[in-house]
Amino acid sequence: MAELKKIVSFLDQTLCVKKIEDHSINGLQFEGAAAVKKVACAVDACEPSFRKAVEQGAQMILVHHGLLWNHRPIQPFRSGLKKALGVLFENDLSVYAAHLPLDLHAKYGNNAMLCCMLGLRGQKLWGEYGGVNIGYRGELAKEENLGAIARKLSSSTGASPKILAYGKQRVKKIGVVSGGGGYAAQEAADLGLDLLITGEIKQHEAVVARDLGLSVIAAGHYATETLGVKAAATLLKNKFGVATVFVDAPTGV
Repeated sequence: MAELKKIVSFLDQTLCVKKIEDHSINGLQFEGAAAVKKVACAVDACEPSFRKAVEQGAQMILVHHGLLWNHRPIQPFRSGLKKALGVLFENDLSVYAAHLPLDLHAKYGNNAMLCCMLGLRGQKLWGEYGGVNIGYRGELAKEENLGAIARKLSSSTGASPKILAYGKQRVKKIGVVSGGGGYAAQEAADLGLDLLITGEIKQHEAVVARDLGLSVIAAGHYATETLGVKAAATLLKNKFGVATVFVDAPTGV
């Protein structure tokens, strides 16, 4: 068992949540029980994730996409949010969110972990988003075909990546931006990358990538952002001795 305030302080410091500019209001977003025996982790702060966390006996849930965003106008609580908040109030479940901090972290971040899974060397930050570089790029030891890379991603995330072979079929220089990283196509081309790996890519971004001759693998927004929360939860388990569980609530995106 651990004190909520100590877990929050540790995460704030380790993930540098107060130092990274973000649309998400990162950190503790809902304060529940003061004592924590079990921490759940999930991609999204939503009713299904909250209910599954409660069913698993968690007192806290760590998420990538939180409840509070400073770019969304204040609105009346609508039915979906009311249900989600109801679960929190009824069960004293705390919510901690880490958005960009869990994209760009060099050890526990989504992108760094994807790069390590692929065996990319010489990793460097890139993928500018809102003034912050949140992705990582690097090189394979030797060229690999797109299909082989997609299979590695599938085995790591459980997703079914979509290959958009707009450029090279065999690649070596790769940039990774988890989630909705299709915006980075132009930067990838400018940096001379052979392949952009992201979660999802919008239509107009795909047109840009095609015109640039840049191959893209879209491995799933949700799938590519499961890694950071899992890593952070494991960190809490090792640091505080709390039990941890990943609660899966995929959207199909």
